[in-house]
Amino acid sequence: MSLKVREILELAEMKGCSLAAGKGGLDRVVRFVDCMEIPDMKAWMRPNVFYITTGYTYSNSEEEIIQLIQDLYDAKAAALATKYKYIGCSLEAAIKVADELQFPLILWPEDLPFIEMNYLVMEALIKSQNNLMDSMQSRIKRYNQREMDQRLFVDLLTGNIAHDEEENYRIREQRWPLPPYQIIYIEVDRIKQKLHELREEEAQERIERIENLIREAFTGEQVVVLSNNGTFQCILKRTGDKEIGADYFEAIQREICEKTGYMATIGVSRTEDTYKRFGQA
Repeated sequence: MSLKVREILELAEMKGCSLAAGKGGLDRVVRFVDCMEIPDMKAWMRPNVFYITTGYTYSNSEEEIIQLIQDLYDAKAAALATKYKYIGCSLEAAIKVADELQFPLILWPEDLPFIEMNYLVMEALIKSQNNLMDSMQSRIKRYNQREMDQRLFVDLLTGNIAHDEEENYRIREQRWPLPPYQIIYIEVDRIKQKLHELREEEAQERIERIENLIREAFTGEQVVVLSNNGTFQCILKRTGDKEIGADYFEAIQREICEKTGYMATIGVSRTEDTYKRFGQA
């Protein structure tokens, strides 16, 4: 969710700004914005900062602007935006060193006020932060839902729910299919081994992708998809009395194989009209 220099550049281009050099560094991460209008800023330079300057302080010699770009690169800064007016005579040398270092050098037009350039970057950073917070909240919500679904699955499987009222309440609250239903058990070949090779976060992302793929495969059906160590359990809402044929599940099997690159084995329970026989099913 980090903001990249290229995202700021896209906004800046709408204000007349242009990338002069350092195209290979557009994926550098931006976390802050700062101005630099005093000489010898090296001691205050920080990583991931998008620096803005009119260039007046560094207009005395070609060596100053070259040294500025080198110092920003060494400090792991994100990028430098400056006006042509004061560094124009040194621009060719500045472009050369910025391209060599793949450090983004952005030129902003003379008629664009400093405060507007600064606001543009700050607004992009604030929006990025809000998007990050929304993403975190969404992830937490999904995690909590998964935990509650897993708990309900285990409690139904083991007969650990004593009262009908509790069972009915939890099924409704977690939006599980009301009976009749079928349980679909899916095992993806070699996925367990693959997950063990990944970092925990990467493994979780892989599992979520497969879960979403399985949901999409049950086109238009109400289905809950859970996972446990590389196996996937689905509770599928049944409507009407007609049994679903093997060809339906074979089509889902083929889709999973095509989109994951792994073979899938599918087991299908009989249709049940109560969750009291969940364990037997």
